[in-house]
Amino acid sequence: GIDQGYTIYSDVYSSIQEIFVDNYIIDNHPGTADVYLWPYATLTFESSLTSSPTTTTTTAAPTTTANPTTRSPTTSPPTTSSPTPDPTPAPIVVRGPPNFVIFILDDMQYTADWVESAPNGVLLNGGRVIEYLDLPTPNFDRIRNEGVIIPRSYAGGPKCAPARFAVLTGRYPSRSQQAIDITLRNGDGTTGTDVSVTSAKLADGDNVNNIMQLLRNITAGSSATRKYLNGMVGKWHLGTSNDNGYGFGCKVLADAPNSSVYENCLQLPKDAGFDFVSAFFDANIENNQYFSHNPEWMVAESQKFINSSVQNNQSFFLYFSPTLTHTPNIQSALLDYDMSWTPKGQLTANEIPSNTGMMSRNEVWAKAENLTYLTNSARVEAAGVIWIDDALGALMNYMDALEVLDNTFFVVMNDHGMGAKGMLYEHGARIFQYIRYPPLFGKNGYVLPEDFIVSGVDLAAVIAEIANIDTSNYPIDGTSWLQDVSTFIAGEKSGKAINYLANPPVCCEYRYSDVYNSHALITRDYKYIFRASNVIETDGIYATLYHAVNDSQQIYNLQADNAEQVNIFNTNSYAALSKDKIFDLQYLMVQYVMSTACPAEQNYECVVPNISYIPLYSDYVPPTPAPTPVGFTCDEMLDYGQTWRRVVAWDEETAGPQFLLEAEQSFLVDHGSTCAASMADVEYAYNFTNIGRRVDAHMIVCCPGGATFGQWAIPDGYKGNDVLIAHIWDDIKKDKSSVDIQAIVAINIAVFLVCCFGIVIVLIYYKRKTSAEVKQLKELAAKYVSKDDKKGDAVPDVSVVTSVVSSENADAQQPTSAVKKMYQSSPLAVELASSRQQSMNSTSGEEEADDEVVGSTNSPYLRAASMIMQRSPLSPSNSWNPRQQSDETSAAGGDNTVINNIVHRRHSLPTASDAITASNGIHAVVHAKRPPPANKKSKKAVLDIKYRD
Repeated sequence: GIDQGYTIYSDVYSSIQEIFVDNYIIDNHPGTADVYLWPYATLTFESSLTSSPTTTTTTAAPTTTANPTTRSPTTSPPTTSSPTPDPTPAPIVVRGPPNFVIFILDDMQYTADWVESAPNGVLLNGGRVIEYLDLPTPNFDRIRNEGVIIPRSYAGGPKCAPARFAVLTGRYPSRSQQAIDITLRNGDGTTGTDVSVTSAKLADGDNVNNIMQLLRNITAGSSATRKYLNGMVGKWHLGTSNDNGYGFGCKVLADAPNSSVYENCLQLPKDAGFDFVSAFFDANIENNQYFSHNPEWMVAESQKFINSSVQNNQSFFLYFSPTLTHTPNIQSALLDYDMSWTPKGQLTANEIPSNTGMMSRNEVWAKAENLTYLTNSARVEAAGVIWIDDALGALMNYMDALEVLDNTFFVVMNDHGMGAKGMLYEHGARIFQYIRYPPLFGKNGYVLPEDFIVSGVDLAAVIAEIANIDTSNYPIDGTSWLQDVSTFIAGEKSGKAINYLANPPVCCEYRYSDVYNSHALITRDYKYIFRASNVIETDGIYATLYHAVNDSQQIYNLQADNAEQVNIFNTNSYAALSKDKIFDLQYLMVQYVMSTACPAEQNYECVVPNISYIPLYSDYVPPTPAPTPVGFTCDEMLDYGQTWRRVVAWDEETAGPQFLLEAEQSFLVDHGSTCAASMADVEYAYNFTNIGRRVDAHMIVCCPGGATFGQWAIPDGYKGNDVLIAHIWDDIKKDKSSVDIQAIVAINIAVFLVCCFGIVIVLIYYKRKTSAEVKQLKELAAKYVSKDDKKGDAVPDVSVVTSVVSSENADAQQPTSAVKKMYQSSPLAVELASSRQQSMNSTSGEEEADDEVVGSTNSPYLRAASMIMQRSPLSPSNSWNPRQQSDETSAAGGDNTVINNIVHRRHSLPTASDAITASNGIHAVVHAKRPPPANKKSKKAVLDIKYRD
């Protein structure tokens, strides 16, 4: 009987008491959920007054809030810390295996009633005050009142895509395969995976290893009885820039409808394991005239998906990801657009949402306008909260009507914080997380203590445990907190509260969060931030809200400094925190970076925190035991930071010295007793960063005074102070004084002699080569004017021909005639033509043509021919001036000018190609063409002369 709930009466209580008593599985409170055949069914003990079995299905009425118009403006969170339990919760109805819904909100701010989840530190740097909206949220309250609130929940990464990646995969965004690939394309990965909105995507192997694929493809080791149907509606934002290689052009859907692109882009979440994808938004909505937020469409499509799953007796997982409360403007979305306008195009007929159970858009705006105690801008923000609260209620009520709500593990969460979005501080990384699952948690409502530190990365592990899915072969970073939460609830119900200070929950002592190359380690009392690079969030003013934002190592006492304004790592840290505790935090960070966050080929190459103190109880050995620099005498290297606000027209060259002096003075105030009484003999490296009107100085200081870095390499982007620079110059002078001058002179003389010897060898080689080439050219010339010449013509005077061709006094209008006259009586004819007249090389045996030179004095081919003839070793004057060559080469058409088709007719031909290389860079190639057919008398040898510089 897994398809229905059961009722157990008091008269059979004793028969099962021995099985469950003292194990917190049952208690003695009739009328409440006591025994769970987890995760499928719930057994409820009824009072002995009940005379017959009953299976009841009811819906708990949403909690209502007083008329908002009677409230006073709230500028700080109320003092209540937990919702008030319903004294008579409805019976729990469980039908079949558990379902799952993750309702993840976009850029959602806390409300004043959610104080237990909201960061307490609201007074940030620069006078910035974080205010939480005071407005009713009845449907959020229902989840909170009937479920479990985990106040210390954190995002896997404090940005949209990294946070969602962590939720759907159960892995930190540093493990994103796409982010790793991008990181390694841009560097060696030693500073860790670059985690950002553009890099942390679901692609490649992450499309296989995620919670959707686990649910859809139950493994053999699982005890789950049937596979899940996975549905997704709303914002995706997990596709790569090229749409996972498809190149669909999905980004156009941000501000313009396109039905064909829309249908194609549904493939991206389907590849990740979703069977049903609808009401799809590829990423954030940009301002446009076509569509805006459309929660009605998302609710309607979700209801279709759930109904289809129930009708087919199929368990389901729904990922509901609304675009609210992100931009664009909520007021405009409510008043200027309607629910038929979508990225798919305008919906028609039964596509248009109807009977969703949601208010009209005008009703939503009217409720926001009634919050007269809020400012106009706050009312616009409140409208978004009211709108999404209404969507949540419509979805829950629909599931209630289908009797599937009570056996659905229903999570409501935001993707990241909003007060400092993109930062690792509480207002960026901390999120709210409300979970309703009556089979395990009942309906009384519980708020977990701050000892429970959980993350969005844990949800995959929790879902897998509830669904009894084997994850032994699944790569996962998250940890299921089910057992510890169940133990806490049992203790609360029995009055046996657990002292978590003495016995921290096994599941949840600490978690991590990633962004860019920075990581946060969060514990109950402390947050440790390590930055492997200088990259930080630059969107908005968030980086100006914290003093030590640029410090590479930061530790905050979250109990004493919940606004995270004092970095106790750099402020006399050992007085504020023991060396052992600092080591513990650093050690955990080193382990995380090397095992998870750094994709370098060898993990010992990863940039990790510099641990200067190792306690006796630890066997820790630094992963990169770099040798101590020569001459290094520092007892400690301190990171120190100083920040200035409202700096106008920052110029480091002019203002830097004064700012550096102030930083030195502040350093002495904080570290004068432990490092140095003055900066006169203290070495340090420093740099300045400027964001807007904020200036930060970061110093790496060698303590104590008088100690030296030795030959330590100053980091990139840093400069040394005067003391450090003076020490560097002293080392250089010492190095110079120790140089063996005689050795240097001897080496230079040896190099000179070797060079001279090499030059002589080269000259001898080219002289011999030139003589051989001249001989070859003469032999070749003789071959072309052979004794076979029936007319017995002699070889013409080459020097006369050259002078005619190249003479500047030649008839400019009749160069062809002048050359032609020189050869009319000679069997040796020279024909100069461009490379475009290659057809003249044909061996088709055309009739003998009248020999002539084609061209003009302006022809680059004629001028090049002249130049070649002048430089030929056969010429009476074969001297060559390289400078002249360069000038003439330009005039002749540049390098690689080709003189084609110098045709020698009526002479015997060589039987194979002859190739010679003339001196002075002139290359001559003689091609022997095949003889023409027997019936053809003409034979020709073609001499192609190629000139190269």
